[in-house]
Order: sequence, then C-alpha cells, then structure tokens
Amino acid sequence: MFRTKIDLPKVNTNSIEPELIFDCTVSYEQPLEAITSIHGSLFAGDGKELSNFSFQLQRLNCPLSIHHDYGDKKPTREETIRFQAKAKLSPKSVSHIEGVRQIHYHKNVVFNVRLNLVTVTQRFDRRLFSSQGRSGELEFLRVSDEFYETSIEITQSDWIQKYAEQLGIGKFLLVELPSANLGFVRDRFLNSAFPSVQKDLFQVYGRLTEKLNLMETELRKGNWDLVIRYSREFFELLKLGKNNPLERDLKDMFKLRNGSDIGFDELMKGLIALFDYASKFIHEKPLGLSSLQTKPKARSEDAYLIYSLCLNTWNLIAEKI
Repeated sequence: MFRTKIDLPKVNTNSIEPELIFDCTVSYEQPLEAITSIHGSLFAGDGKELSNFSFQLQRLNCPLSIHHDYGDKKPTREETIRFQAKAKLSPKSVSHIEGVRQIHYHKNVVFNVRLNLVTVTQRFDRRLFSSQGRSGELEFLRVSDEFYETSIEITQSDWIQKYAEQLGIGKFLLVELPSANLGFVRDRFLNSAFPSVQKDLFQVYGRLTEKLNLMETELRKGNWDLVIRYSREFFELLKLGKNNPLERDLKDMFKLRNGSDIGFDELMKGLIALFDYASKFIHEKPLGLSSLQTKPKARSEDAYLIYSLCLNTWNLIAEKI
C-alpha cells in the first residue's frame, strides 16, 4: 500500500519566475512494491488548473525482489522516498490565486494537489507461487496508477507574510519608492532652493511614506477600501489644488527640471480629478449635495490604480526636488 504526504508549499526564491515547492513523501512496502514515475498538477480552490508539476527526486531506487525466508522474520519493510513537486506560476495564475482568495470567507488560499504515481507490485506469495489474474493467467507483476488528491489551505496571515511579496503580489516595478529613511534624502530637502520643500514637504515626508507603506500592506490583504482611504490621507497631506506655496514651488521645480512649465497645470488638474474619483468610494454625501448616495464598492482594479497614482506622484515629486 502506498501512503502519500504533502507539506505546505514554500516559495522558490532562486527562481526568476514565481514558483511554489511542495515537499512530498511516499511510503511503500519493499521489496514488494516500486514506483516507476510520478505526474501531477496544482489546482486553485475553485478547481482551475494552475500548473503542471515538475519533480525533483532525492531517490527513486525501488528494487523488486522475492523473499526466501520462511521463518518468523517480517518479509517486507516500509521504505520512504522524498521528492519535491515544483509548480511554476504564470502572472495569470498568480492573479487567479489572489482573485479566488478574495472571495474566500477568511481570505485564505486553498490549493488542490493531484498526484499520479505509476507503481509496480510483484504478485508472488512467500512460497514463490504467482497470483492468478482475473482471466486465469498467472500474474507476476502488476502495473497500476495510484491517484492521490489533497487540499492544502494557507491562512490569510501566512499568505501575506510568507508568500505574497515573494510571488510579486502588490509589488510595482515601474518606479522605485524613495527610501523611507529620512537621512537618505535629508540633504535634498534641506538644500532645496524652494522654501516650501524645506518647511512643508520635509515635515510631512515621513507621514507620506507611511501612508504608501500602509496602502501596500492593505493591497496584499485585499482590503481595497482601506487602500483608497489611505490614498485620500496621502493627498490631503500634499494639499494639492489649494494654490498653496508647495504647489507653486512644485510648478517652479517642474520648470527647472523639464525646461518649461507647460503641461504642469494639466498635470495638477488630472491628479485632483483622480483624487476626487477616489473620494467617491469614501463619502456617501458628495460635496455640494444634500442627499445621500450609494457609494461605489472598491474593487482590486480601483485600489491598484489609486495606489500606483500615489506612488508615481510621490516619485515624481521626489525626483524634481
């Protein structure tokens, strides 16, 4: 009898593509049984196939033999082989895993693992007689498929802490967020020719990066409403659209860096419009209206759009200081 066990997966940090590794063990009776090959696939909790496994075997040396001892000695012993099942995940597979997680009651990740072990069992009894098959023929060896299927569940907290970032969930590669360490950019702030940068922006720098970090954390948790709520706090710290000294200095910085301030006003209008768009997910009573309206429910695409907007806005400002 073949007995199979599969551990919780781990992320392959040496792979340039997202990949999960499942440590597996199979126990069987030697020398009566042997394994010739292993196949398998990984499925999402909703049954969609995510990847076919590739296997890294530590050993697959399973000799078949006939026992000659007729005494009290046990004719078989339990043997165990260990191997790794590796599942490479495409961006679409990673996105699907995260999408299914969002509709799980506890926001956990559920994987279904299916393995097919091709096995050989010798059919001699201890007196060296072969077994009789169904149609009367003598049966010496039997080749068969041993199917194994199990469900593996990863809690929300473990997924966020141990898997999400390493699989690229919630990470943006288009821009690099300036270091949250104030010492990294202290000289750029204090030596700026623009007073509002030295005074206003420097004072809120730490809080701005804190909001961005909170948004990224909530993205990984799938709390889309909180992402947008933190984005509003991010924009309120900048006070864009109020013709404040910082906005005027930003225009001068734009001109110094780009050689012209043409387009800056349109840029500000676009940012303010998107800020107003984000506020619709928070307020049930829009500005200027007395009646309540049903606010839209934030989805993943809304949260990613707003987060990338905040991230790129901060990157733009930091590069122009």
